[in-house]
Amino acid sequence: MTNQDINANEEIWKFFKKYSLPETNATSQQQKNTGVYPNPASDFINLTYNNISQLKIFNTFGQVVFENPKIITDQSIDIRTFQSGLYFVKFLAEGKPLINTFIKL
Repeated sequence: MTNQDINANEEIWKFFKKYSLPETNATSQQQKNTGVYPNPASDFINLTYNNISQLKIFNTFGQVVFENPKIITDQSIDIRTFQSGLYFVKFLAEGKPLINTFIKL
């Protein structure tokens, strides 16, 4: 048998299919309850979340470009002044950070 007889990609997936990781912490459930859309976006993004105590948006340099200490259940944010690129939306839920991303066109 040679390495050409084995499809490594297939063998790796066979191995990983045997195992699953359970969602056992609050962050996993909270992550399901958060969202940023549309993605990518050019004018506005909509944020959906539950039980969030803080919201910050960072650029790829780690600079805070938006911050809102007053949390509203669902929120729309004007991103027209943001430079094109990747952004990180950091939520704080029950003291644990949740991070989503979006692309500004």
